[in-house]
Amino acid sequence: LSLEFMVLIILASWWAVKGRLRRPHSPLLLPAAYLYLIMVLTTFVAVNMAEAWETLLLYGAALIVMVLAGAFIRRPADVQLFCIVMNVMVLALVFYALAQWFDWEPLWRAVEGPNLQGFTRKPVSFTGNENYTGEILNMTFPLAISLLIWSWGNPAWMVMFSGIACLSMIAILYIDCNASYVGFLVGFPVMALILISYRVLPWIHHTGLLNTARRQVSLKELRLWFRRLVFALILGVSLASALTASVENPLRRRVAELITWADFDGDHLPDGVAPMIFRLECLTSAIRTTYDNLITGIGPGNFKVIHPYYESQLERKILGKETLARKVHNDFLYHSSEHGFFGMLGWIWLWVTALWCAFRSLAVLDWTNGKESRVGPRSQPFRPTERRFLFFFQVGAIGGMCIALVSCNFGHTFMIPASLFLFYLIAGVSVLIYQWTRGDETVYHPNPKRNPHFLSHVPSTARWPVLLVAVLILGGLNTRQLIGESHLKAGMSQKEYENYGAMFDHFDTAMEVWPYQMEIFYILGRYCIDSFQKIEDVRRDVENQVNQLLASGEVTPEQEKLLRERADSIVQQQLAQYGLDEKEKMNIVDLGIRVLQTDVFLNPIYKWAHNNLGVLYDKRAAWTHSERSYDRVLEIDYEQVYAHYNQGLGYMREHQWDKARKSLEMALVADPNKTEVLQYLGHTYYNMGDLDHAKQAYDHFTYKTWDEKGLPWNPDPQTQENLFKVYYNMGLQLSQENRPQKALDALIRAVSTGYQQITPQENRLLYEQIASNLIRLNRTADAIEVYREMLAKDDMDNTTRRNLVFLLTHEGRNEEALKEMQRVARDEPHDWSAWYNIATLKAKIGTYNDESILADLHKAVELDREQLAAQLSNDQLLLETLKDSPGLKELLGEDLYLEVVK
Repeated sequence: LSLEFMVLIILASWWAVKGRLRRPHSPLLLPAAYLYLIMVLTTFVAVNMAEAWETLLLYGAALIVMVLAGAFIRRPADVQLFCIVMNVMVLALVFYALAQWFDWEPLWRAVEGPNLQGFTRKPVSFTGNENYTGEILNMTFPLAISLLIWSWGNPAWMVMFSGIACLSMIAILYIDCNASYVGFLVGFPVMALILISYRVLPWIHHTGLLNTARRQVSLKELRLWFRRLVFALILGVSLASALTASVENPLRRRVAELITWADFDGDHLPDGVAPMIFRLECLTSAIRTTYDNLITGIGPGNFKVIHPYYESQLERKILGKETLARKVHNDFLYHSSEHGFFGMLGWIWLWVTALWCAFRSLAVLDWTNGKESRVGPRSQPFRPTERRFLFFFQVGAIGGMCIALVSCNFGHTFMIPASLFLFYLIAGVSVLIYQWTRGDETVYHPNPKRNPHFLSHVPSTARWPVLLVAVLILGGLNTRQLIGESHLKAGMSQKEYENYGAMFDHFDTAMEVWPYQMEIFYILGRYCIDSFQKIEDVRRDVENQVNQLLASGEVTPEQEKLLRERADSIVQQQLAQYGLDEKEKMNIVDLGIRVLQTDVFLNPIYKWAHNNLGVLYDKRAAWTHSERSYDRVLEIDYEQVYAHYNQGLGYMREHQWDKARKSLEMALVADPNKTEVLQYLGHTYYNMGDLDHAKQAYDHFTYKTWDEKGLPWNPDPQTQENLFKVYYNMGLQLSQENRPQKALDALIRAVSTGYQQITPQENRLLYEQIASNLIRLNRTADAIEVYREMLAKDDMDNTTRRNLVFLLTHEGRNEEALKEMQRVARDEPHDWSAWYNIATLKAKIGTYNDESILADLHKAVELDREQLAAQLSNDQLLLETLKDSPGLKELLGEDLYLEVVK
């Protein structure tokens, strides 16, 4: 804003003092005034007046530069000076583009200067990213090529223009701006046709290459046939293009594949090239916006405000990320949607006039046409060398304007201030040269007697100091807003380095000196969320450390109190390093709410401001207000992922599980890569009793977060605990429902979380359930390994050892079973069943004698004679083994022996 104000003031002062009120009656004056009048009128229907005001200032300064070009360019030497200044700008621009591309950090550090401590890597505040430089090189490159031809034979000019042409070509090739290439396909052929018509055809006529003995071909006939040939060529290319687009062929199929919305591979994304599809959707939205606001438009600068005609998350759905690139990528549709039908007509009128004047001047400037004419103002006719320079300048200007007008169908030449100013400046100079070819007829001279100049009596030596003082005073007032933008940029840099205290100071100053700037309110609201989260993160980290210390041993209440006080002190010290205070946490939330409320007032349809406002309402526990904010976001864009996500968390907080499920499912549909949604969605399914979907959600969460990316398992402690508990509980419930396969998978995943803070009873139950489900699935060998793993952790767990003996016996591994059972008997010598099982196992093995078996039975009899007899009466293997042994009868006694044998 401030730079544009300065341009307006300097030009107006220059016109008034230097021009002595000599008002140029430029052919561009009427279309420029008409266009600006339409823009002013459409401002009254704009949603955001701040954006409209900025656009009006930008266009006003550009149009004044164009119309008043004759006030400060008085002779061809001034045009040459203009070309030199433009080449210096191109030199800086090329280095900027290449530095962006190659990330020349030393250059950025040099540019930062005194602000080096807040170093900004690859700044884009000058002209945007490297692709935006193509919007300027589109116009300067053809000028450099044309003037390079003019400079043939003049070493100094040749060195300058050849260097600029080569550097521009290098930059264009590296930044790979496709829109520029499309413009070159039109602009350079137009330049070639002009040069052929005015340079090649006269040479052919002069040398007589096409003359015959009977007839000499005139230059007029040559140009007539040349025009017919060009028309035929254009017609042929057009028909060939139409035929190619109408008939099935490989080229048509390839183009259709690039821009198709179809999804044949089933990944829920269009199969075409994402950037192309996204731009086509941007064009479609602009067409809809134009159709709905055909006459009035939506107001200058408001296309990014009336952006909800993107009905879905196109950036994220198509490009896979949120770009927030609120540009239509077509300046024709940009003007039609913002300024309506009449504004679009005025814009076309403007550049058609500039091109018409430039083409009309070529024939007059041709210094070899043989016509005697005093080209130039009556007071100072041009020399042939000046006419030659102006001719080639016009050729380059025509090529540059044609390239800009073609490439702007795929870019935003008329939305970037640098390229907008340059286009209208070149157009103004080109029309000024046309005026020179017509003499002084188009310049109005007021009667100095009737309209004396108020500075006419001021000496010329004092006139410029007076003007300079006036400009500095007025400029100082207007550059106050430039200070506001500087504080905004400084605050953003401080945020990058997590210096929140300085960040808030810069934003306070920015809001004071640059009020009602929508960007400040939105960015500060976003940063308030980040500041609050930083305070929460610091507190949580310290609390986790305290809890670990408390869980590590016996801590008395007094020690715990001291530990908590120490934790509070550490939190304050750490937050002080960021310029934050925990006591100011809710004040930060309130500040964020205020600035975002202002932002949504300035731009009622900005979904991100509404979403962030909902987040801050959540921090304030204003659940009703947050729900309204999220609902407003979904009215604007139903597939806005964060609104669904945050709303789902709100429903979870209120235990409205069905509504939470719907919101979280929509969040996952809107952005399948937002993996944290899966965790909460799984929790929602679990609380609804849908174990199958809950397990699927948690499984997919762990896969997308770690396995798919090939990352090591490193969840934070809270996530690790949550995953363990949910898999543990799901495994137990699935076991109870007799669904061993899913229960086993859930229990194994619980173990694989690596969570260690569980009781021995929980750990024992977990492994027992794993073994039990393995047995149900007839995976006895795996169950044996589970029991062995349990014994490796607790060698005194004889219950597990008995289960292991049972499985080993079932598998016929009796020697291993006997060894484990003997260990049980050694640890629990008073358990009769242990001795009995040893005897049984020895009988199964068959290599032990009767005395060894009877010795074990003798110990069992001593411990519980009745239980042994009852068990032995059903043990046919043991009875068959000992049937011929008198020791069994002696061991049991006559009566009990007869009962057992019977």
